[in-house]
Amino acid sequence: MKGRVQFLPDQLPAVILQPLCMVFGSPPSLAELSQLGYDVAGAIQELYKAKIYHRDISRNNIGVFKGRGYLFEFSAAKYFNDEPDQRQSDTAHPSKFTGTPLYAGVCVLEGKPHSKSSDLEALYYSLRHICEDSLPDEVTFRRNPHNHERAMVRRGWMTMEQTYRSKEHEPFLMQLHELFWPDRRYWHSINQEVSVEAFQAVCKKFMH
Repeated sequence: MKGRVQFLPDQLPAVILQPLCMVFGSPPSLAELSQLGYDVAGAIQELYKAKIYHRDISRNNIGVFKGRGYLFEFSAAKYFNDEPDQRQSDTAHPSKFTGTPLYAGVCVLEGKPHSKSSDLEALYYSLRHICEDSLPDEVTFRRNPHNHERAMVRRGWMTMEQTYRSKEHEPFLMQLHELFWPDRRYWHSINQEVSVEAFQAVCKKFMH
């Protein structure tokens, strides 16, 4: 079905695809959340095989249909041909930033190229936001428009001892957290080469 969509402030051509997914407005069960993570990580992998980075993974761009997770909203997606300069995000000019800063990977906030791992990192933040309705550094993000400083704040928060509102989701979120932040003693210890296989392996433990 074809139509038009309003997007800051223009109207753009759009194609509405089925299935029509539901975005979580309230925390899902642990099995639902881990299934969502598993399926969206798989979608990131399929995009990578096609030489595409989504570049805007957020809680508003992932959803479920009949118990399976889907990734949508590809307005920021870009084909890459292995040249890093085609994947840069301009952190010096917030209006030129690609993606949603609150969910962006640290390397992207620092102006480095998008990658499969940065999309997975954004997926982790999105899953955490879905079941907790906030991120620990969210208030600082909204007050500070400079992405380099946001990156420093995120490094600081994510290397601290983590606390979670939902005890049901805590083991799952903690294991995902440790994929990206394996050593909380050092603020620069982020793992920027997390694989889809590792991400899905954590999800699979909690899907049933």
